[in-house]
Amino acid sequence: MPKGRGQPPRAVPPGTTFATLVVLREVERSGYNRRFECRCAGCGTVKVKWLSNLLQGKTTCLSCTPWNQINRAGREAVIAGRRWRSQESDAGRICLTCSEWKPWSKFSVDPRRSRGKTSNCIDCARFRTIKAMYGLTRSEWEWLRESQQSRCALCGEDGTIQLAIDHDHSCCGRARACKKCIRGMLCAVCNLILGRAEARPALAARFSDYLQCRPFQGLAAGALPLAAGTGTAPAAGT
Repeated sequence: MPKGRGQPPRAVPPGTTFATLVVLREVERSGYNRRFECRCAGCGTVKVKWLSNLLQGKTTCLSCTPWNQINRAGREAVIAGRRWRSQESDAGRICLTCSEWKPWSKFSVDPRRSRGKTSNCIDCARFRTIKAMYGLTRSEWEWLRESQQSRCALCGEDGTIQLAIDHDHSCCGRARACKKCIRGMLCAVCNLILGRAEARPALAARFSDYLQCRPFQGLAAGALPLAAGTGTAPAAGT
């Protein structure tokens, strides 16, 4: 049986005080909860409060005490504890993900933080994005890179450059991917070219034909084709 069922509602006559709030009148009843119009004894502001919140001690008047001042001592104690655990200093801090101490240059800018830096280092933040977009853990990403010997899967360029994960857009779309549609890791140039060709299937087929095209191989040595519309070969150097 719900609490209070079968019992008369609690009497809250006008003039009842909850901390600095004085009850004026009841304005709404919803099930076993009620709302009361209350006046702040400090600033005189009239607000409507739920009775359950008043009984729990949630009586702070936001006109008298701004949000940034509510429980300020408790919030500062929590922040101080986090800084102690992270060994945060002017030189750097411990990353929350890899638990390694790193200088501030290894963290991205975040103006919402007191230090202006994120709580996770750049590498960990990058792998969190890879995990969200492709479902790959850091060890799986490293295995894929090592399987290609840190080279682009298409052009074979040295992997000292940044390699992007390539996936089949017809499986999960462009924004996200699963392990079934991941094909490999490509450099920026190959990834761009493949993305353009993949978006236009007819263009991909023409790429294959064009790469086999050699227009001068069928000509005799030194012979030039006739200029269009003239019936004569173009002069050398023109």
